Amino acid sequence: MATYDHIPLTGNASVPAQYLAWLGELAKNQSNEQADAPFLSVLMRTQGKRDEMLKEALLSLEAQSDRDFEVILVIHRATDADKNRTLALLDSLSPLFKSQLTYRFLDTGTRSAPLNLALSVARGRYIAMLDDDDVVFENWVENFRKSAEAHDGMAIRCYGMTQFWTADTASDGHVSLQSAFAPQPTYCEPFDLQKHFTENYTPISCVALPRACHSVFGISFDETLTTAEDWDFLMRCVLICGVHDTKEITFLYRLWQNAESSHTLHQEKEWLANRAYIMNKLNQIPYITSNAGKWPPTPAEEADEPVLKLTFWQKLQKLYRTHGPLRFPFVVIRKIFFRLFG
Repeated sequence: MATYDHIPLTGNASVPAQYLAWLGELAKNQSNEQADAPFLSVLMRTQGKRDEMLKEALLSLEAQSDRDFEVILVIHRATDADKNRTLALLDSLSPLFKSQLTYRFLDTGTRSAPLNLALSVARGRYIAMLDDDDVVFENWVENFRKSAEAHDGMAIRCYGMTQFWTADTASDGHVSLQSAFAPQPTYCEPFDLQKHFTENYTPISCVALPRACHSVFGISFDETLTTAEDWDFLMRCVLICGVHDTKEITFLYRLWQNAESSHTLHQEKEWLANRAYIMNKLNQIPYITSNAGKWPPTPAEEADEPVLKLTFWQKLQKLYRTHGPLRFPFVVIRKIFFRLFG
């Protein structure tokens, strides 16, 4: 399958013209979707270490108002004990939801490998990703579907909230999950392509992408990346299909104060190295945009757009995400705030 490494940029035609011709040739080879294929394939990965979080993520999918989706869960590099606990959890789901869910085991590869495995067996016209420690609201699939009907072939992007959470383990081993602060509208801004070239402002669970980005244009997750593989995948897709914002809040990104996450497992220098690698990749991809020069928005556009600006606490969350291991000051500040203001 052709990839970005094989774009035939030769001859006298301009680079954009050659690029569009190349995309057109690839699109001619697109295979027809299966007649019984669902609208959405939800790709998930887990190591089987976060039972309560995974349970809540799956329950949020089970509660969807639109049932036209499948879930592909890849259990990645898990111990036998973790595999057994995960299988027991899956067995406890309702019969209807279990009929929508398939699972695979994968014992090799980086954090991108399970997503590529799920992507390879996905059948939906669109794909979406959900981490095993986040939750979606009941209108998540419905919002994607309704917008895709009007903007078929484009990436469909919703808005997302962030919220601090804690995972506390009792003496008997039971883990209880508790919210630690009110949800904040951190990811409630329209998509801005130019801003996304320098940093990711879209959690991967806030977007549904046409599966043709993979099946036709050969885009997959970069397995050399140890972080930010979602940003890299998102950008390479939207440069082909564009983005439609629904401006509906359908997703909750949970920020764990005392639990393991990618921000605690990987040092800042690793994030920066991956960021530089991704930006260099993006710099080599030709793209065409119809809104170049429209950023930043004019004061009139800002007045018309119901975007919730970053508050002090949202800025604090951004610092927390960037410097996750330095939790103590954030916990102290939160406790002082609640002691003073209730």
